[in-house]
Amino acid sequence: MMQKSEMTINIQYDAMTYCLECWKESMQKGDRDLSAKNMRLMSGDGDGYGNDNAQSRRDAEIAEATGAMIDSLSASHRWSIYRSTGIATVWRFPSLDYLAELQNARLELEKKLRCNVACRLLFC
Repeated sequence: MMQKSEMTINIQYDAMTYCLECWKESMQKGDRDLSAKNMRLMSGDGDGYGNDNAQSRRDAEIAEATGAMIDSLSASHRWSIYRSTGIATVWRFPSLDYLAELQNARLELEKKLRCNVACRLLFC
């Protein structure tokens, strides 16, 4: 019989998914509460209030770097990333193929994240 401490669940992310999840979490954070709430993607401990640990700081760095790289993409690529992560729900470019734009956007974003100091180690 396994004890409760032995029943941990590890979720494996690829680097791109992890970067986008960190970014999405930071984008969905409430603007009204400016306290130090922390993301809990990899750490998974606590209730998200006041647990300032190394992993949550790392997640915030990754989110900020990913956001900057997304902002540097072309408008259609940026919007396809927004739509794929649920930040936006409407495709604003009806003359372009959404899936093709998303694929190109993810390739371009991966190139940028591989060169970024905060994210490059995730892609090793």
